[in-house]
Amino acid sequence: MDIELKEDYVVEFEDVDFLGNINFLGLAKNMQNIAIHHADLIGVGFYKDELKPTYYWVVSRVKYILNKTIQWKEKVSLNTWLAGSQKFFVIRKTDIMRESNEIIGQIIMNYMLLDADKGRPLRITDNIGNGTMVREYEGEILPKLGIPTNIVAEEIRKARYSDLDVNGHMNNVQYVKWILDMLPLDFYREREVESLQINYNKPVMYQDKIKVILGTVKEAGYRVAGVSLDNKINYFTAHMTFRE
Repeated sequence: MDIELKEDYVVEFEDVDFLGNINFLGLAKNMQNIAIHHADLIGVGFYKDELKPTYYWVVSRVKYILNKTIQWKEKVSLNTWLAGSQKFFVIRKTDIMRESNEIIGQIIMNYMLLDADKGRPLRITDNIGNGTMVREYEGEILPKLGIPTNIVAEEIRKARYSDLDVNGHMNNVQYVKWILDMLPLDFYREREVESLQINYNKPVMYQDKIKVILGTVKEAGYRVAGVSLDNKINYFTAHMTFRE
């Protein structure tokens, strides 16, 4: 039986944009917190900051979907559970709900469990997490994302102290900020982000300089990629779609 965790929130001032609507950065922060709480609840809270960790989680891919606007001071809930595994991925699903329990969005997260000594991904077995993650996942598969083919803008970013988490690399929430910042303010006056998928390809470490590229591909929306200055390393790719 799936063990779910539901947490209620009031949308805080720090989680909204200049129009008073929740931005995906605020959504990602709350998602990160409930994921940790749920993992601890079901006994799979594996972290690199433990004294002698055997393994630890990293987020490999995530997709945020928000079909309706959420505003400052509005009451919302996140309801999360583990939906199964696929190869090296463990998939978490989370419903985004209004106070009335209307589901207005969903978050899909793909995790990988890494060996703490070698840093290599582990295949999920019955011995890990008391068998809670072994069943086959049935649901949306988050695809690979290529870099933009038609470049619109580029910007150099550098990972700083406030970007890092306990794993020693840039926190997955900070990527959301870098991605959203690639579009101008006036763009957001007329459009809201409807979905955002991020694929984390290689960890961004302290003081890494990243060239963030904004562009388009054949699919609707915008594609964002973070690459090394010499274009040899693809750190992350993302795709955004919008509603007016």
